[in-house]
Amino acid sequence: MVRPIRSVRVISSRQRRSKKRTLFATQEGQCATCGTARDFPDLILKHKIHRKAGGSSRLENLHLICHRCNKAGTRQVGGR
Repeated sequence: MVRPIRSVRVISSRQRRSKKRTLFATQEGQCATCGTARDFPDLILKHKIHRKAGGSSRLENLHLICHRCNKAGTRQVGGR
């Protein structure tokens, strides 16, 4: 069975860094899930709604979470 190729736009590393900087300022350096204050390199840029599920790479669908929350697999936002 051959699957159709999906047209998915991948953001460049420059765009990813720019969006991460913007979100870092917006979230005031805090993890979107647990609310802990973190340094810039300690936060990961993640999609709220996965791209596979139809989510976009726009700022409204992105947030920064810490490594601990990413490893735990939590997807809730603002679960302080």
